[in-house]
Amino acid sequence: MKNSIGRRNFFLPVVAVFFLVLIIAACSSSSSTPSAQWETLTTLPAYCSFSDYTPTGQSLLYTGAGNGSFYQYDFPTASNSEGSLSTLNSPPVSMQDYIGFAWSGGYLYFAEGNSMFKYDISGNSWNTSASLIFTHASSETTADDNGHVYSVAEDSSLLKYYTSDDTFANIVVPDDLTHNEPRLAWDPSTGRVYLADYEHTTMYAYNPTDDQFTSLKAFPDSHGVSDAFCSDRQGHIYTTTAANTSTSTEVWVYTESSDSWSQFSPSLPFAHGDSAACTISADGYLYFTNGETGQFARIKIF
Repeated sequence: MKNSIGRRNFFLPVVAVFFLVLIIAACSSSSSTPSAQWETLTTLPAYCSFSDYTPTGQSLLYTGAGNGSFYQYDFPTASNSEGSLSTLNSPPVSMQDYIGFAWSGGYLYFAEGNSMFKYDISGNSWNTSASLIFTHASSETTADDNGHVYSVAEDSSLLKYYTSDDTFANIVVPDDLTHNEPRLAWDPSTGRVYLADYEHTTMYAYNPTDDQFTSLKAFPDSHGVSDAFCSDRQGHIYTTTAANTSTSTEVWVYTESSDSWSQFSPSLPFAHGDSAACTISADGYLYFTNGETGQFARIKIF
């Protein structure tokens, strides 16, 4: 009898602790689980491109339209669920569509024609920081964590630009990365730049430490990737197919650790089009826009 009572008294506290742990875990999980729904945001001007990433501590991203206009988008707040758009000083050149911007320090960079353009965020001002050898057109621009900006010229050269002294190097890219509208995204978790081409399935990773390119798993849709191409900087690349239909809403995710592709769920709340753009903010939101319609939405992914 003594042993039986002892076991029963021991059992009750164990059960209580077990359920307490379950309750705490449930509360913790519910507060940190990403949203499963897309949030509809304010409509953007057509053919906007984004800064490829918005760092910690920032509450806005930057968009530019092909007509040369430049905008600041402020993230949604409790009093404004769709966010807001304001006009900034235009760059000294009419930006081509689909370029994207590289955020490095307190500046944004993009390559256009034979120049590298630099935007001072705090001063809302532009300047031409370097004259380049090769011509850049509709090329996405990205930056690593060491002050290097990257952009692919359409004549097969990867630009590696040093923001510290406005110098640069050019690296020859593989032959099957020589098409229009090259896409780039940096991921610090692997220390590599990921490269693809609009309407093509080929994908590569570039290692800045040895200037080597590694061929990766091809994009699974025969239409190739769209102009949307962004990194969560935690081991994943997001894009859509270049197929432009009123029913194409799927988002694709490349997982770097397994060199594999999968579809993201849920799909976009609107058709992505072939001129899509995406970016990911440091607070864990994936932003997507349809370039033709200006429809704009975000979802919490981490």
